[in-house]
Amino acid sequence: MIKKTNEIKKDLPPKAYGEFLLVNHDKLDRVINGFLGPKGELIGGLGEDASVEQILTNYDKLAGLITDKDGNKLQHGCFWDFKKKKAKEIPEIIYRDNTLAVKTSIKINVEELGDKEKPNRKGRKAKIEEE
Repeated sequence: MIKKTNEIKKDLPPKAYGEFLLVNHDKLDRVINGFLGPKGELIGGLGEDASVEQILTNYDKLAGLITDKDGNKLQHGCFWDFKKKKAKEIPEIIYRDNTLAVKTSIKINVEELGDKEKPNRKGRKAKIEEE
């Protein structure tokens, strides 16, 4: 009899990354090792030496279940911005609670980049009418 992969990996404990626990081992495996392509080769994957920030961001991108050390579930999109389709610079930790959502801004990157330049604005310049 063939067992489904969900039945096999269901009993594994969550994997700790930083102050968070990643529950879904299949999605974590895809983040680290990649996924099988059409020719049976692994495509993508960050590798074992990837940073905690990269793993959390890509795991969140796959909508994997993330909890804190106390077992509180986080909403999807705390580390990955689904609208902009890129990693958030400063993640927002939002807990999935039926009665309340607590927002706490945390900074994962320990490096300070210094003064940031103002981004170039897109669009037309305002027309100035001269008399």
